[in-house]
Amino acid sequence: MKKDMRDDRLIKKDNDQMAAGNDAIPTESELASYLAAMQSEELEFLTPLSIEAMAAKKAGLPVRKTGMGKSKAASFAKAYSKTVSKNTNLVVIGIAGACSSRLRPGDVVVANKIFKIKENGHIDDSIENQLTIPKSNVFYCLLQNFYLKEKQQMPAPYRLHNSPIGCSEIIIAGEARKNADSDQIYAVEMESFWLADILMSHVKTLQVVRIILDTPSNEIFSFSTLTNFRTAFRQMKNMAQLIKSIKNSHQIPGIFSA
Repeated sequence: MKKDMRDDRLIKKDNDQMAAGNDAIPTESELASYLAAMQSEELEFLTPLSIEAMAAKKAGLPVRKTGMGKSKAASFAKAYSKTVSKNTNLVVIGIAGACSSRLRPGDVVVANKIFKIKENGHIDDSIENQLTIPKSNVFYCLLQNFYLKEKQQMPAPYRLHNSPIGCSEIIIAGEARKNADSDQIYAVEMESFWLADILMSHVKTLQVVRIILDTPSNEIFSFSTLTNFRTAFRQMKNMAQLIKSIKNSHQIPGIFSA
């Protein structure tokens, strides 16, 4: 049995990883406890767009479409909070735009913190406009371990980040994207803050997984859009399958022996 969770083969945080939120290396007992919760309780994906739902459904787990943007996300969350089981594990999964030059299309960001983003691209760092995602570091570590086990079946490029993201009420592009605080957030999207703010207290766990579609120097609707979309779609299917593998597993690769 391996107990050194700082083994670089198991956890590959970037050297320039932005420190924020709960990014400490989890203990073996934390990993085992989280894995047990995923195995014994319900697990569902939440996706803003139909195309994202199509990718997530490849894993064969329940998928609910929330709709795009603040209004639809908040309306969905308020309605679903009345019926969702307290034992449910939710994973918000979808695409996002990179704010940092460190990222490339197909990269995966597990959010450890979510900031609201103003229309000019800057974060709103008031306490009420930021959320910390509990146990994101544990979920991140499980994804990393299971990827190392199954990478032969996952041909798409894979780089995983446990980092802060931004959430805006409008699409952040052009000058606003260039203004984004890339030293504090890795990516920006439009739903997770309102989903997490409402639903976190109604479920067992909630995690946010975003796949990078475009970058500040190569934004959506550029010549690379089609290629980038294919990369992001393929990676989203991979991540959904990887999360399913975690739920169906009986051990943590590289940590627990059979």
